[in-house]
Amino acid sequence: MLIESHGDLVHSEDLEKVLKSVEHKHVGMIWDVVNMWSITKEPVALVYERLKKYIRHTHIKDAKVSGSEMNYVFLGKGDVPIFEAIDLLAKNNYAGYYSFEWEKLWHPELPAPELALADYSEAMGKHFGL
Repeated sequence: MLIESHGDLVHSEDLEKVLKSVEHKHVGMIWDVVNMWSITKEPVALVYERLKKYIRHTHIKDAKVSGSEMNYVFLGKGDVPIFEAIDLLAKNNYAGYYSFEWEKLWHPELPAPELALADYSEAMGKHFGL
């Protein structure tokens, strides 16, 4: 069972409290960096250190954040320290899932998913020198 960092549950301290209260090998979290950082601005390294043992799945996306307004953009084009999070995961031999998330259904103004997916592949390849 995985709980996503989303909505009212985005502060790392709150997530840690919930996950520690369950403390079961089959319970973990989906780390949505954008959902957390856009609200809390907590340093990614601090969040990772606090929650790493629970992270089983990640949502990878990016956004431009202005106050409480968030606009999704192609990977690496936003304000979110998403590559810092990806690098922490990779450096620490993360064995969970990476899930590219493109919320066109909820945000019809976004470019077509096939454009975003192609850009994601290119951005990740460039980041990792592939």
